[in-house]
Amino acid sequence: KMIKLTETETALELHFTGVDRLLVLKSSVVIPYSQITAASVRPEDAKYWFPSGLRVGTHLPGVVKKGTWYRWDGTSQFFFVYHTDRTIAIDVTPNADVSIGKFIIEVPAGDTPEQWVERIRGRIAGHSAPAA
Repeated sequence: KMIKLTETETALELHFTGVDRLLVLKSSVVIPYSQITAASVRPEDAKYWFPSGLRVGTHLPGVVKKGTWYRWDGTSQFFFVYHTDRTIAIDVTPNADVSIGKFIIEVPAGDTPEQWVERIRGRIAGHSAPAA
């Protein structure tokens, strides 16, 4: 049950360890700050255990939701959730490098969602959004 969040000068990196690498079918994701449009605490999407669409990953309702959900409206969301009260949402402008539009992730133990949202908002304030 581990995700490691790393802040670099240009991006937020999500690193998955142990069995989680298998459950999410990824070892890491890099999200450039220039692509992040918003960050929020405890998003409503984290609370819904039955999102619609095609999922690639692991889903045990009420226990764990990890992986990518491709929604019928053409958008996609990435989940890494065990405890919905410890989650944040990161909205992203998709491109060729990062095709997912929203990341809903649980913050590491010892940190609060509020701390991470504040840090991300501070980072994106210094980066301009990509041209459409």
